[in-house]
Amino acid sequence: MKKKILVLMENTGSPQRALKEAEHLAKNDSSELHVLIFNTNQKEIYEIEEEQTYSLAGDISGEEIAREENAIKTIENEDAEKTDKFVSELRKTVSVNLMISYVTSSIKSDVVTYSEEKNIDLIILGQDEAMYSRRGFDSLIKHVVNKTNSDLLVVK
Repeated sequence: MKKKILVLMENTGSPQRALKEAEHLAKNDSSELHVLIFNTNQKEIYEIEEEQTYSLAGDISGEEIAREENAIKTIENEDAEKTDKFVSELRKTVSVNLMISYVTSSIKSDVVTYSEEKNIDLIILGQDEAMYSRRGFDSLIKHVVNKTNSDLLVVK
């Protein structure tokens, strides 16, 4: 019996199969369902920030920096809207004790840290190519297996 179940989701609601499996297991065991949400455009933000770091070492105009900062703000605003909509729908449709948190740095480290802090018994990952590359998914699985005491379920 698992008391606390964690599922990793995009702020767009993907992967649905992993969420459905997590909800099913949580209902059966009267468990808490923890949803760890990450923003789909976070990678794009990191790339812009990385460009700024390298550009500051060379010649870059203040206008270019301002344009990049505006692009980041636009992405963050779009993500916030997506996330708010997803969380609102999630709260309406999921019928178990639901805890919601957000990825704030990297997916790997946040899954491990969250599972340790909350004493998660089971981590559920959905295999979704839109979510991360095949290589990134394999790396996440290895990281979770090696760095947590939680059981791991991968849903296709």
